[in-house]
Amino acid sequence: MIISGVTTSRLEELKTYNLSTPYIVDFDIESVNYINYSNQTISGVSRVTKYDTDEKIYVFDGNLDSNLGSINQVTGLRYIDKDFQTYFHFMNEGLNETNSILESNFK
Repeated sequence: MIISGVTTSRLEELKTYNLSTPYIVDFDIESVNYINYSNQTISGVSRVTKYDTDEKIYVFDGNLDSNLGSINQVTGLRYIDKDFQTYFHFMNEGLNETNSILESNFK
């Protein structure tokens, strides 16, 4: 399952303290290991993967592998800032008891 849509930019969260180059491509602003739904360790990173004048791609908690920042990224969230819009992309790794509950509340 793929979830995607339009949202507000989160690029500011990946800004470095370098005044001349505030967004450094492939520089990990944050890295954390976590366990995914199938009990595998994920080396999650948050970083900018592309920074051009026409397009900026960045990720939060994506696995540090060859798919990071691409359409094939399976873990974490991928964002694209393009044409004054921010698009997000999330690919569901799988469904289990902890991430497959659908619920609605009515009053």
